[in-house]
Amino acid sequence: MSKLKLLGALLLTIGGTTQLLYAEQPSIMANSDIVQQKSTCSGVVKDASGESVIGASVLVKGTTIGTITDFDGNFELPNVEKGAVIQVSFVGYLTKEVVWKGTPISVVLEDDTKTLEEVVVVGYGTQKKVNLTGSVAMAESDVLENRPIANLAQGLQGVIPNLNISFANGNPNAETSINVRGLTSLNGGSALVLVDGVETNDISLINPQDIESISVLKDASSAAVYGARAAFGVVLITTKKGKTGEKITFNYNNNFSWSTPSRLPHSLPADQWLRAMNTESKNTSGTQYWSDELIAAVDAYMQDPTRPTAWENTQGNKFTANGEWAYAGNTDWMDIFYKNAAFMQQHNASLRGGSEKTAYYASLGYKGQDGLLAFGTDTYKRINMSFNFTSKVTNWLEIGFRTKYNRSEINEPNSNHYTSEDPYYEVYRAFPFIPVYLPDGDFAAVAGSNFNFNIAGMLAQAGRKKNIYDDIWYTGSFNLTPLKGLSIKGDYTGNRLFRDERAHNKTIYQKQPDGSQIAKGEPNGVSLKKYDDTYQALNLWAEYKFELPKSHSFTAMVGYNQESKKTSNFYGYVTDLYLNDAPIIDWANTKQKLEEEATIWAVQGAFFRLNYDYAGKYLVEVNGRYDGSSKYASDSRWGFFPSASLGWRLSEEKFFEPAKKIFDNVKLRASLGSLGNQVTNSNFDFLSLMGFEQLNYLIGGKLANGITPASLAYNNVTWEKVTTANFGIDLGLLNNRLTASFDYFLRYTNDMVVSKAYPATMGSTGGKENLANMRTNGWELTLNWNDNINDVAGSTLNYNIGIGISDSYSTITKYDNPTGYLGDYYEGQRLGDIWGYVTEGFIKDDAEAETMKVRQKEISGTWLPGDIKYADLNGDGVITYGKNQLNDHGDKKIIGNQTPRYRFNINLGLNWKGFDVRALFEGVMKRDLWLGDNNTVFWGYTGQWWSALNETHINDVWSETNPNAYFPVPTNTTRSRQIQTKYLQDASYIRLKDLTIGYTLPTSWVSKLGISQLKIFASGQNLWEATGLYKYLDPDAVEDYLCATTGKPISLCGCAGHTTHTGIIAELENRDPRLLQTIATPKDGEYTYYLHGKASNIANIVATGADGSSSTGYAIAKFYKTSEFSSDHHKGSIDAPIFRYGEILLIRAEAGAELGVLDNTELGRTINELRKRVGFNHPLTVNPVADPKLEKEYPNIKGSNANLIREIRRERRIELFGEGYRYDDLRRWACGKRLDASVVVRAGIIPDASLYTTEQINDMKEELGLTTEGSLDIYGKRVKTQAVFEEPKHYLLSIPINEISINPNLAPNNPGW
Repeated sequence: MSKLKLLGALLLTIGGTTQLLYAEQPSIMANSDIVQQKSTCSGVVKDASGESVIGASVLVKGTTIGTITDFDGNFELPNVEKGAVIQVSFVGYLTKEVVWKGTPISVVLEDDTKTLEEVVVVGYGTQKKVNLTGSVAMAESDVLENRPIANLAQGLQGVIPNLNISFANGNPNAETSINVRGLTSLNGGSALVLVDGVETNDISLINPQDIESISVLKDASSAAVYGARAAFGVVLITTKKGKTGEKITFNYNNNFSWSTPSRLPHSLPADQWLRAMNTESKNTSGTQYWSDELIAAVDAYMQDPTRPTAWENTQGNKFTANGEWAYAGNTDWMDIFYKNAAFMQQHNASLRGGSEKTAYYASLGYKGQDGLLAFGTDTYKRINMSFNFTSKVTNWLEIGFRTKYNRSEINEPNSNHYTSEDPYYEVYRAFPFIPVYLPDGDFAAVAGSNFNFNIAGMLAQAGRKKNIYDDIWYTGSFNLTPLKGLSIKGDYTGNRLFRDERAHNKTIYQKQPDGSQIAKGEPNGVSLKKYDDTYQALNLWAEYKFELPKSHSFTAMVGYNQESKKTSNFYGYVTDLYLNDAPIIDWANTKQKLEEEATIWAVQGAFFRLNYDYAGKYLVEVNGRYDGSSKYASDSRWGFFPSASLGWRLSEEKFFEPAKKIFDNVKLRASLGSLGNQVTNSNFDFLSLMGFEQLNYLIGGKLANGITPASLAYNNVTWEKVTTANFGIDLGLLNNRLTASFDYFLRYTNDMVVSKAYPATMGSTGGKENLANMRTNGWELTLNWNDNINDVAGSTLNYNIGIGISDSYSTITKYDNPTGYLGDYYEGQRLGDIWGYVTEGFIKDDAEAETMKVRQKEISGTWLPGDIKYADLNGDGVITYGKNQLNDHGDKKIIGNQTPRYRFNINLGLNWKGFDVRALFEGVMKRDLWLGDNNTVFWGYTGQWWSALNETHINDVWSETNPNAYFPVPTNTTRSRQIQTKYLQDASYIRLKDLTIGYTLPTSWVSKLGISQLKIFASGQNLWEATGLYKYLDPDAVEDYLCATTGKPISLCGCAGHTTHTGIIAELENRDPRLLQTIATPKDGEYTYYLHGKASNIANIVATGADGSSSTGYAIAKFYKTSEFSSDHHKGSIDAPIFRYGEILLIRAEAGAELGVLDNTELGRTINELRKRVGFNHPLTVNPVADPKLEKEYPNIKGSNANLIREIRRERRIELFGEGYRYDDLRRWACGKRLDASVVVRAGIIPDASLYTTEQINDMKEELGLTTEGSLDIYGKRVKTQAVFEEPKHYLLSIPINEISINPNLAPNNPGW
């Protein structure tokens, strides 16, 4: 939600780069009797061909005395001492230094061939950039230097075209996603990142100051030697090393920076907030959320802030609850929650050098970063140590060793023990009338009734969550050169990564007016997770270079690679700590969980590369890799991935000579190659896996453990095949002052792994096969201009401008979706397409609202002036989505596309008289984004407990006096929030990513101190931004609103249930029709439906007493005959669920899914028959899309049909809502902990104001109380003895006493009952 701005301090010690040279210093002699004579130095500057160089910079080294050459190449410099060093430079030539002896000098500048000789790191070697035939981009270490970046990924963002880096939530320390050239597969994936040739999964652990260069291999040709792991591109990171013959150099640099939150909304005053919320409630239901007494108390405080903000409540639910604190204050929670600035410091020291035969490099880095939380403090620390050493043992043998140690520590409040959401979200829904402190200084409102809790108080008192990473690397290497041109190399790398995560679930307390306490977060406890990864890699390769007469050059490389990784995890969780403040596993009364798991994977590959170069004009490269992975069955695990590329340097042809005055280099490139993409859910998908579980019957007097049915093995699944064709051109113009590169690519991803339905006779509902295809089109352009202005206040100003633009989009070319169902992929689909309605405007008045009740009835039966009016695109007079299929999509159309298009970066730099300035802009030119219909930050009004209002939700919402507002009339409904053109966001943006200003002190000032260079700088990150996105959302955080499974926005992904439950209305609006048609409760002898806006008195049905209560606490609130409501059978303490045909179908489907024999035909007879009955035209298939919400609710379901089992459980919840089955369902699914308020806050019935009068709602609150989310606590209040679900025995169904008396052997089957 928030974005960080980082500002470097303008202090001498900040960012100082110091190099101490341990070298003999020249002696300095002074003689006051001798005065050095000065005179005019003159001369001429020419190039190697004898042509005059016009505009060359001529400077007396170490001074500011300088000039430029005239049209004849001549120059004059006044007041120059004999013996001074004259420095001559010009773009495209090597800088030359000449000692002036008092006579005119002639300087000949030589062409700078650096551009031609520039070396690029490629797979298992290097190549001259001019000879590259594949698509490779490179960045040097200077893009990371002198910047207060949080990690390497942040430093690379926006630097290289089509290197796409995004953070999970806008936090630069958050998990990073890296891909090259956009989406490669429907199954996702990330680029292969190699550090010094070894794979790494977390680049946040790397010290950016240790980086020498970064190469990005973009096409199949350049990445082919990495085979099946290179489908998403390869990022090669090379770290700094020493050089033989290099003098000892010590380098130290530091930076201190401060971060401030930005794009935060302005909090509303409490009185405005209360009235706005009541307006929403009245528009939704005709009632109000907050009492007049509370509003009056807040008004009084606003007029007289000396009044108390908390006192003992004696007015019941008009404030909180009797005996608790009543609150009436005015708190700006955004101001309270965040610090004004968070401090970060980084220190890096390195030592490098070498002798004739050895070279070494050592570095030490430290980063300390404070978080932005004003309460609870969150910190991040990182330590990096590295050392590498090479020694030339003989003329033909060089050995090397390198080691690295990375450690990071994250320490933050464990607030999720008390809240259902991240604290950075909780602050948005904090109630402004709640104060931070009580009159005596203790925290207010960390527990109690009828308010959202004090997030500051919870953070300040919460236990801690600590993550510690220890990452250890060691590599030994050799390089044999037995023959001229032959090099045989090898290295072995080992890595151990240890991670400890300890979370303290601490109980906190709210002091009450009478001195008693309310506990929050019971029971207390502590969890400990330990991860241990062991990684090994062996690389052996040989390269032979030779030349034949007549300019034929060859390079051949062959190699072998093998890697493996073992991972073991341990998890323990205990509760009831002996000491609430001591989170020690052994100091607890109850052991809840003890789990351990381990896995392993390995890859092997043999690879080759052949290069041919004729006269530097015609270039050919052939690559290939034969790859094997342990993640596939033995007959499917091997694949061969070849590639070839061609290059033609037109600029070296004789016919091109006339253009050489303008063009220095022109090269055409083309490549074609194939790579693999390994897609598996686990490391052993090709095996049938069996689990075990405790059964509900006895064998030998003990509960039996049974083996679960085997999962389906994916024996026929193998690599996805990614074929890329790349066409490029490289240009160098005007003495290489202007360079350009353009690439166009076509990428075909074939045999993508997707779900496949199998006949029930196979014993499983379905599996996966290589069945889908996709095509990606894209291009990228880079332009660089390097030049100087020779006379700016007597000195040369050097400057550079770099521009990068890239684009890509993907299209489905093959997919099994014959009906064209829009909730799934379909052939011809442009990935990222957003289907929605066209907005026609607001409903103007009551008469038009009545018309909309018919015209837009499929969306809702209730419409108000100020609601949205949708366009009737198909002209049938009503607004519908048809069958939600390509051939019948009603009034929906494609209104946008969420794929980022035309990403760009602009790099600007200049230096003059020791000053240098660098600026980096990056952004996206086109991207559409739908934020979802329940995005609280955007919509604001989302119910009493979840709303997140800011000033725009007051000033820019529809009313009769503001008919041209942006937002619709405030309601807690989604009818005006359908996917539509009006609220489709423009997520394009441009951002000043980095601005750095530095000054290098003159050498003459610092050389006497033994310092070769001293530089001070100031740097800022994210200092400016322009975007079309809603002003309180950060472009870096928009990924939050996409489905993690499909990459689509949550509202488009087809995963029902993603919307957070905020009340019956929000749950039912625009959802499964059954939620409108079957939630019926009797009243006054008639059927009552939510659809008709009527409701029964739930307070009577579930209140304490005889009326409709049940022993489980889940009241029976759904009937089909009014007479049944009066039946004594439904009034007592006996549960009496209605057994009906719908449940029979659900039982049949669930049993089939659990046994693995449910197919689409059987689904048509069961689940889809239920859906068809109510007109829900979205049939369930055996391979539904995974829903993260359900995965979190039912984490223990395993196997290939886990998603289907979860969907059937959801189906039960929908079909049997309110009928009294939920308690037993959760028990038999071993999910009883979901009934425990201390573990999971239940989303019970929320008394929507649209259904009940204020008196009825108050009755419910008084009798039943509310959970944190404002739902009726119908379980906790009804059951006097809280059920516990800690052991398997608690999931056994109790056996009646009379049955046990008949058969005593049954007794052991229900211990504890």
